[in-house]
Amino acid sequence: MRITNLTRLAAFGGAGGLAICSPTFAQTTSAAAATDYSIVDTPSVAALPSHYALNGTFETEYQTNVAGGDAAVAALRGLKQEDVVFTPTLLIEAFKPFGRESAYLTGSVGYNFYDRNSVLNRENLNLDGGVNAQLGVCRATVTGGYIRRQNELEDTTLAHVEDVLDQTSVGLEGACGRGYGFSPNFSVSQAWSTNTLSLLQSSNYNTLGGSGGISYQAPTLGDVSLFGQYQTTTFTNRLVAFNQSSIQDGFDTYGGGVKYVRLLGARIQGTVSLSYTSVKPFVGNTSGFNGVTYGADITFRASSRLDFHGSFNRDIQPSNVLDSTYFLETKSLVEGTYHVGSRLEANLGVSEADRTFKGSSLLTNLDLREDTLKIIYGSLTYKLRKLYFALSVRNEERSTNTVGLDYTDNRVGLTAGTIF
Repeated sequence: MRITNLTRLAAFGGAGGLAICSPTFAQTTSAAAATDYSIVDTPSVAALPSHYALNGTFETEYQTNVAGGDAAVAALRGLKQEDVVFTPTLLIEAFKPFGRESAYLTGSVGYNFYDRNSVLNRENLNLDGGVNAQLGVCRATVTGGYIRRQNELEDTTLAHVEDVLDQTSVGLEGACGRGYGFSPNFSVSQAWSTNTLSLLQSSNYNTLGGSGGISYQAPTLGDVSLFGQYQTTTFTNRLVAFNQSSIQDGFDTYGGGVKYVRLLGARIQGTVSLSYTSVKPFVGNTSGFNGVTYGADITFRASSRLDFHGSFNRDIQPSNVLDSTYFLETKSLVEGTYHVGSRLEANLGVSEADRTFKGSSLLTNLDLREDTLKIIYGSLTYKLRKLYFALSVRNEERSTNTVGLDYTDNRVGLTAGTIF
């Protein structure tokens, strides 16, 4: 049975009605995530006044395929491919100075409700907080983060879908300097990733990492940094047979490179990093990696109405995919935003992500070894005083090495929210 017209009308009507009646609902999650209150990353935070914001959104989105695979995979998982997803979200942004110290909390608290696939109903939490401190010319930030959400269905070959992914992190970062000249810096962090589904708990992992470097800042040059970094990732519930013994799965990552940040006039802002990365797996029959990784994020203001944004990344990530240890991901995104007037703007973008998975336990015909996800998206946003409304469209095309996990998903969504 397909989604009924009555369901669609009720969903879109509910979105608009909730936004008008409730002033506590917020602007988009992506907009909130852009603020960085770390005094190490953004020294100007030291001069900010105390402020708080509680906003929210209510999004209604129709999807042609929520199952993370083709029709046969959807049936195996007991899912209907077509569905309407309702997502209320609260958006939090708080900053409080205490003399030379300060504390902050940012993020979102939401819930996904599925009209036809209630088994996928799940909370969606993404919170970051920290405490800033200053001692002379030195700055330090203690950070913490928490993510809880439904595990991505396209990342599992299992028939079961009731898995919740929890990711927790803590860290300490510091730097010394006056905003010009040479400045040493460091960071240490610990992260934990767990799955609630027993069949996926072999993918639970811990990551401990650290980095150190020195940067040079000048008004005409920008910020140039040289850095080195090390991480070790251990899969706490996974033992792999190798040379007549059992070895705990995991890998060490070593890297070093250069990062450049500069605001070029009023039109271009960019961050570019280039590094050499080496991955050394614990298990000898898991292939490692030695090569170049990079990251670039560039914004270009072509005119008072037209902005362009590009993001390009190649890096190594621990894998939550069954039997996989890590993956190499190459991502690119290009989008443009046109401000039609003070209230209306249009956005259009394309992105592509390619992943290659590595692990000694990967099964050739069953496990996910590589995939490509291509996305085309667009939106129209209309602002009305303290409210905004956004109409979005999105097309996803995924191809993999595994039978059944290729899919196409088309989406149409309506979001209503507040801006305070």
